[in-house]
Amino acid sequence: MSIKFKSWREIAGFIDHTLLSMDATRQDIIKLCDEAATEGFHAVCVNPFHVRTAAERLKGTGVKIVSVVSFPLGQTFKDIKVKEAALSVKEGADELDVVSNISFVKEGRYDLFKEEIEGIVREVRRIKSDIVIKVIIEMGYLTEEERKKAAITAVEAGADFIKTCTGKGPRGVTVEDVKLLRGILPKKIGIKAAGGIRSLSFMIDLIRSGANRIGTSSAMKIIAEAKNIFPDGV
Repeated sequence: MSIKFKSWREIAGFIDHTLLSMDATRQDIIKLCDEAATEGFHAVCVNPFHVRTAAERLKGTGVKIVSVVSFPLGQTFKDIKVKEAALSVKEGADELDVVSNISFVKEGRYDLFKEEIEGIVREVRRIKSDIVIKVIIEMGYLTEEERKKAAITAVEAGADFIKTCTGKGPRGVTVEDVKLLRGILPKKIGIKAAGGIRSLSFMIDLIRSGANRIGTSSAMKIIAEAKNIFPDGV
């Protein structure tokens, strides 16, 4: 994919500025939000506990709030996932990054994999019809065939995006992961690349391979690199 960036602000618009550490405080989240608003990142990505703080801080800025669901393992009960997702939307989340239960994938039980995602989609869209739902399939644990089938099944269940990794699995995202997904997914389905994205060059490689969104906890480092290349921001 041929993409030429003319502005660091274009690059910022791809980024979900992420803080999912268990020791994150309210002040840390406020700082994250202020950085996102200043730099023009697409969104902040936080744990459910911090969604309300982020929503209050970012009101009127245009920056979206992403909440994770069943992070990072995806291995709780379906009803708990549905409830967690619904509560995050009620607290102010615009988007959800849902960790799928890939035990179902490894066992070949795609009917249960799909049923769980459908349950989440159905409940949250009842609350907020335009909620964006990204399903994480933790590609490092899956074979190529499992990656393909999990991604397609998640889309059939109502996902708007497929996300590659939590950042807590056996590895981060690769360019090959993104190319594989882009090769099988409909154009309207987004790809969020995440896990180990710490440099501008890697981020651009992922976007050129087909990623529509980048999840990273190194957003400030990356945008500083971008500003050195596009200092005027125009």
